[in-house]
Amino acid sequence: MKRIILIFFFLVIVAASVLAFLEGRKEMQKEREREKPVKAPLRVKATPRGSVIEFDERTLALSGIVAERTSGAVKINCIVTADGKPWYYAEVSPRVFLRKPCPSEACAVSDETIVTRGAQMLLSEERKNIIKIGEEGGDN
Repeated sequence: MKRIILIFFFLVIVAASVLAFLEGRKEMQKEREREKPVKAPLRVKATPRGSVIEFDERTLALSGIVAERTSGAVKINCIVTADGKPWYYAEVSPRVFLRKPCPSEACAVSDETIVTRGAQMLLSEERKNIIKIGEEGGDN
């Protein structure tokens, strides 16, 4: 009888240990999932015309980016400088923006939808993959 009781307690202890081990593994997996870095959605896509930036409706509304149909000289606050050259952003289709070089020194365009507010934010979005932070930057 004592033997049966000992075997029973031994089996209970083994079963409890196995269950505790399995629960610990589940908790470790959950913790790993919580610790994964948050990945922002990719908004920049390469096309034959250049890189385009595409926003969903909610993100565009939150960003404050405004585009207006215009002809003539692009206002100076709508022009960004990248690679030592002046550029402007055009809305090529709804919520899709393309950086274009200024066609002349006056940066005059004809009947195009130009970003009038938020051009610098679009440039930052386009270039964020090359920005290095902290130790990622190398010799800093």
